[in-house]
Amino acid sequence: MKTIFRNTVLIVLGSMLCASAASAKWTNQSWLMSDGSVYLSVSALSATRACAVGLNQTGSNPQPLFVCTSDGSKWNQVTIAATILPTAILLADDQTGFMGALLGGLYRSDDGAATWTKVQGAAVAGPINEFVKSADGKTMLAVGSTKLLISTDSGKTWTQKSFTLPAGDNLGALSVETDGAGTVWVAGGDPGAAPSTDSGTGQTIPGRPASSGFVLVSHDSAATFETLESGLAYCVNDVEFINAKEGWLAGGADAGGAVVAYTEDGGKTWKAVKLPNLPDDERTLPNQTKGDLAVCLKVTFFSRNVGLVLCTTATFEVDGFNGLYLTKDGGKTWTLEPGFKAGYGADSQSILFQASSQAFDMAMPDCSHGWVVGQRLLIHRYDADEKNRDCAAGGSAVPDGGADGGDGGAGESSRRGSGCGCDMAGKTNASLMGSLISTLAMIF
Repeated sequence: MKTIFRNTVLIVLGSMLCASAASAKWTNQSWLMSDGSVYLSVSALSATRACAVGLNQTGSNPQPLFVCTSDGSKWNQVTIAATILPTAILLADDQTGFMGALLGGLYRSDDGAATWTKVQGAAVAGPINEFVKSADGKTMLAVGSTKLLISTDSGKTWTQKSFTLPAGDNLGALSVETDGAGTVWVAGGDPGAAPSTDSGTGQTIPGRPASSGFVLVSHDSAATFETLESGLAYCVNDVEFINAKEGWLAGGADAGGAVVAYTEDGGKTWKAVKLPNLPDDERTLPNQTKGDLAVCLKVTFFSRNVGLVLCTTATFEVDGFNGLYLTKDGGKTWTLEPGFKAGYGADSQSILFQASSQAFDMAMPDCSHGWVVGQRLLIHRYDADEKNRDCAAGGSAVPDGGADGGDGGAGESSRRGSGCGCDMAGKTNASLMGSLISTLAMIF
């Protein structure tokens, strides 16, 4: 769960924004036309302090990407060992941070992300996909493929835990959540596969859409898990719980199959909520499915009423476009905040902007400010149109009712999503990880 920053001071970025700004705005802070470079994870402590990590595949060997900002606008490179290859990051406080690596290692910083040391005895098989931290900061989790690292002492010590995937799930990556009181949820599913070509025969290997999602739960701090939902008609990219009973997930299955769903019974059952289609002026390519959202990648709630969800129109066949949706009434209604294209105003017709890069992660320290990162070194800053937006305001908790009230205690997380979506090259996020692991095997 995400930490709730109800009293966050609104940040104005010098010449980028003016005090009387009337519309939501996306500011492009990094974007290079390099298909092999991708920021996989971003973590933010405030509207000015954040770090993003990822991988650069443009050369023969993958290289680490690591950048941080302390003023909300300029991003500076952080130098780390070339063998770390970061895949997830969590800034726990101003000095302490945790980073997960492609080969499953866990790293810690105690000097504000300047230097990193490997945590001995803490590793998972395969890449660490994301971190989550409880509201009080005591419980932290890092998730990989069928393995968890859990700390109950604010990251001082870590213990490895295991879980079993539901039968038939071809797992690419996972999303994890905790209430900090012993309950842990794990969600994911079949990430799908893009069409490919056999290098030996030249034959085309058919792809498959993402599908078959699941939700697991543990009530004993990840010692044992039970399956709550299996065989969902969509892959779960991200899961977020507001309290022990109420939660949200983001996912999708195919073109037009984006899903946002909520639960009122701790994840036993889920009900999908329809998001509005993207308006016609958000289409980036003439042959793009009109108005369709292919998949939702991330969801975060700041109270039982106010939340944001990040979605994309990307499919296996067609380049996509990202959009951020806001609810202020517990999911009854959602509004585009805006899409990236509309948010650029006069620059929206730029030929570079037409080839929009798919997002992989978002970090929103409050409901009015934050960042979205993704492929081609994408870093977009988001600033809402409501200068004094209250992240705790709104109506009922969920679309079908539920008492008004505050959150159940939320924590900050570093969420890249479970890899069910496709990137702009037609690969799944999981395929991206798979290809990197194969490359590393040859290198080492």
